[in-house]
Amino acid sequence: MFRNFSKLERMERVDKLTLIGNASPLDKLLLVQSLRQNRQVVAVIGNRTVELPALKEADVSIFMGTNNSEMAKENCDIIILNGNFASVFGILLIGRSIYQNLRKFLQLELTTNISGILITFVTTVSLGDTPIAPLQFFLVNLTVGTLAALALLTEPPNRDVLETRPINQNKSIISKSMKRNIFVQVCYQGIVLLIFQFIEARDFLGVKHPKMKKAMIFNGFVLCFVFNQFNAREPERKNVFKGITESHWFLLSVGAPIILEVLLMEFAERVTGFPRLNKMQWLACISFAIMSWPIDYATKRISSIFANRPIGLSGLSSTGSLQSNRLTSLD
Repeated sequence: MFRNFSKLERMERVDKLTLIGNASPLDKLLLVQSLRQNRQVVAVIGNRTVELPALKEADVSIFMGTNNSEMAKENCDIIILNGNFASVFGILLIGRSIYQNLRKFLQLELTTNISGILITFVTTVSLGDTPIAPLQFFLVNLTVGTLAALALLTEPPNRDVLETRPINQNKSIISKSMKRNIFVQVCYQGIVLLIFQFIEARDFLGVKHPKMKKAMIFNGFVLCFVFNQFNAREPERKNVFKGITESHWFLLSVGAPIILEVLLMEFAERVTGFPRLNKMQWLACISFAIMSWPIDYATKRISSIFANRPIGLSGLSSTGSLQSNRLTSLD
């Protein structure tokens, strides 16, 4: 029995276990504690009151059944009322999908807000004025950000998320790939929009008046916010267009802000204070926003090349072999 091992023996054997038969509640508790001490994410499924200590010790506790102890139900994270073990698959799929959707929206919002703050800071320090007023920045986040939230947070579940390993609850929600994407997009947006602000060439797209510069920067900033939603949909995969037609909210979050932006820039000059843009200026803003797609693809492509480079026999022997996924079952 697992409980008969010493603490040291349990710690040595716990990573090699695949099945324990006739496990007592104490065996389950000791197994969960040993796994957690080895920094594993542990989920426990139970349907009896005696399993309550193991359920409370686990990272995720799942209670099954309809007519069992209320005390056990109150101490569990998830309750499966129909008692069907197959329901765990759906719970896992939906839970991981929600987590990934939160990451997508967080990447989009951080990219937009950091680039907006960067542009505002640089122009305010150097010129004493900013091309994007605080109220305009707030309204853009309120309208475009709300639609983007509806689109990204309601993305349908994708079975691909089941292929990933569990994420430690103490790990940051912002992954390395997200940090990479945010850094690249912020640099790109900041450099191009600041070029619009500081370039002095008279024949550059007809941008001569300071108000015209502000109009170009604001328009480019909003369009880049909208088009960057595609990149946020897939923080790690290169194909950011896969499955976009399956989400009606996503199509709305892209189409509606573009229509509103065109109406605002072309027919609401008294409200915005921006002059109307000509065809070349509109083309420049749209091209600037769309260029975020190939930049995102190139970033992920280059990262994958370096990630897949062989590390050699010496590096392999020093890091050890990869552990395969295991299913630990308690009878």
